[in-house]
Amino acid sequence: ILAVKKVVPDLVAFSARTGEFVFCLKIARRLKEQFGPEIKIIFGGVHATINPEEVINKECVDLICVGEGEGAMVELCQKMENKERLDQIKNIWIKKDGIIKKNDVRDLVEDLDEIPFPDRDIFDMERYISSRDGAVDMMVSRGCPYQCTYCINPVLQNLYKRKGKFVRKRSVNNVIEEINEIRKKYKTKHISFQDDVFPSSLEWLKEFRREFSQYSDLDFYCNLRAESLNRQLCKYLKDSGYSSIHIGVESGSEWIRENVLNRKMPNERLITGFETCRKEGLATYSLSLIHI
Repeated sequence: ILAVKKVVPDLVAFSARTGEFVFCLKIARRLKEQFGPEIKIIFGGVHATINPEEVINKECVDLICVGEGEGAMVELCQKMENKERLDQIKNIWIKKDGIIKKNDVRDLVEDLDEIPFPDRDIFDMERYISSRDGAVDMMVSRGCPYQCTYCINPVLQNLYKRKGKFVRKRSVNNVIEEINEIRKKYKTKHISFQDDVFPSSLEWLKEFRREFSQYSDLDFYCNLRAESLNRQLCKYLKDSGYSSIHIGVESGSEWIRENVLNRKMPNERLITGFETCRKEGLATYSLSLIHI
């Protein structure tokens, strides 16, 4: 609230996952109470994409961004600055006088290298990195080919039907450029790749291994599916400067994985995946859901 007071912006944007939504909504209500209808509130991110009707109907929310928002947010800000109409921007739903205009999503950005690197300087990155033992988050891809029932990806796959290639990855050169930028600005020990599934293309990994291995003081960890793990892939990861692999098991019950979670992964394949990592000297983390 104090930061908003200093700037008095025309637009305040919240990107919220479901667990953060109530907290962000509380702040949005306070902003509306303090600054009135002149300040516009937009919500985007996972929760607004999964449950847009709930979000846009909150009294303090003027707009929502559904799906990937880079292009939509630039267009929205430009139109606000030029005092143009806001009701025909793809990916944006807008509410005015109780009427909601729901726009379709635009085509996906298939060449992820076109997207600028995140502006990490708007955050207290030194404090954040220090609290995480020198780790900085990055993503090298978007989209996931799987359809686990507990994940947003089936929603996104349906949302972006016929809107372009869903699973995309950045070029290795582009990834290395961002890592170099991070290293110049921050005291970094680890890169935490937050991709749903880290690229497992051997051609991509071979190039990545060659480029990332130049950082003798840096390692990384990532998420991978057990069925993608083989000796060659694990060798590339280890030679690159890998620290650990996070593997989603989610349930020890093969029946629950197949019939409830839509993770059609037999126990034998899980065991083989972890054994392959161990034989190649790679540390692993098992990710599991709590069943209530």
